[in-house]
Amino acid sequence: MFLAAVLPRSHLLKGSALRGACARRSLLFTTPIISKQAGTVKSFSATATVASHDDYDTTWQASVNDLAKALKNLQGLPYCTGTVPLNSESSKLFYEGQISAQVIDFMNTTDEELSRLSLACQPASFGRNQEDVYDESYRKAGKLDVNHFATAFNPSESGIIDMAHELLFPSGNEERSIKAQLYKLNVYGPGSFFKSHVDTPRGDDMFGSLVVVLPTKHEGGSLVFRHKGQESVFDTASTISSKSTPHAAFVAFFSDVEHEVLDVKSGYRVTLTYNLYFAKPSSLSKPLLKFGVAPAKGDLLLGVKSALTKFLATPSLLPAGGLLAIRLSHKYPVSQSTNIADMETRLKGTDVMLKEACDKLSLETSLKLIYFPDFGKDYVEPVSFLLDSPLEDQEQYSALDDIRDSFIDLKDKCTVAYSFPDMYPEIYSSFTESKLVEDAVPMVTLNGAEDKSNPNRFPARYIAYGNESCLEYMYYDVYLVAKVKPFKERKPTLVAQKVQAQEA
Repeated sequence: MFLAAVLPRSHLLKGSALRGACARRSLLFTTPIISKQAGTVKSFSATATVASHDDYDTTWQASVNDLAKALKNLQGLPYCTGTVPLNSESSKLFYEGQISAQVIDFMNTTDEELSRLSLACQPASFGRNQEDVYDESYRKAGKLDVNHFATAFNPSESGIIDMAHELLFPSGNEERSIKAQLYKLNVYGPGSFFKSHVDTPRGDDMFGSLVVVLPTKHEGGSLVFRHKGQESVFDTASTISSKSTPHAAFVAFFSDVEHEVLDVKSGYRVTLTYNLYFAKPSSLSKPLLKFGVAPAKGDLLLGVKSALTKFLATPSLLPAGGLLAIRLSHKYPVSQSTNIADMETRLKGTDVMLKEACDKLSLETSLKLIYFPDFGKDYVEPVSFLLDSPLEDQEQYSALDDIRDSFIDLKDKCTVAYSFPDMYPEIYSSFTESKLVEDAVPMVTLNGAEDKSNPNRFPARYIAYGNESCLEYMYYDVYLVAKVKPFKERKPTLVAQKVQAQEA
């Protein structure tokens, strides 16, 4: 989930040298995991290694390493799969044929019926660079929009939605439930496929997708999921054929998870796709079910809580206080009008568990977008910027002066941080005229090293291929930021929590 920590910058450049270097380079925001020529700082997987420096104490490294390990172990499958039986009502599909209205019963289909359904479809598009495009080298499939077909299949009545809630949200979010909105019907005939993509975000309350594969005889068309360096395959054809009676296979997954449909070798693969949204309990027709933490997940949550406790109990870690920023496991849809703080009730999967671990330790947390300036491999990243909403018109910022002026205007709305443990005055002196570092605070940042994408690059660069283009929402990396009190203030709290745990 999270592997690498951003640790102290090297003592490399004088302020004037940095100023000159920055003036010659365009500015990108990228993940601040660096390796400098002198005083090396390296990213780590299971452990962190930091070169010793006479100016600071490095005994806190073990606590950061342990927290990184615990976060790495806080893994959860970003999808859930299963099958549901069909009956004489839920198996019927009505659609507009080429000449007249048609009906097909998936309790018993023929190749001729499936061929007619395929011919009634339009070519399926996908989104690239905020445009809808047709490119059969990337996606070859047919589609029907919801105004051209009807089905009595109901994912809520079938129990799929309750199962998705329980498995995708093993902890927390009891005050939220799931609303499924029918989106499209797709037909994948022989030779059809859809290369790797993520689903297009259609609102900040949309968190996932549900694909229901109707029972037809076909070969191929498996779904492949990739997330945080892990790959899984769901063979829907074999799953359906293994049932003695007609069953639909389903998979519910978080929409930021990369996935693809492999080639269909024979037959027709027919799917119903639903967009999954968070819904308030008051909008539901039945009482909200409560789901607790699964036993296996409880152990992982305990591991994160223990590592956080050790982090806070380390005197040399943020001794005067500061921030702990952890990149969330999932990306989230954000628009220019999105308030990042409002996403707290829309966290996904293990991100919910991370927030719960912080809450149990009485840590004050908030969600932020963090922008990291990158001046190239030979240059120091002076500061990072924490915001509640994305920057506007990001493509206009191509130089240091542009971005500096932007953050001067946003100073009252953003937090400026520097990498713990030290802030070398000669390095940061180049920013003094901008008044950006006057109130800068120390921050320890944990990122997901197995996720090779760079968080919040600047100009913004996002995963390209969605189902369709969307001009308003884009996926962003979001950080859970905890305020860490000075050690002398947090020590009494830790002692009290230890006593409570012993008495429990």
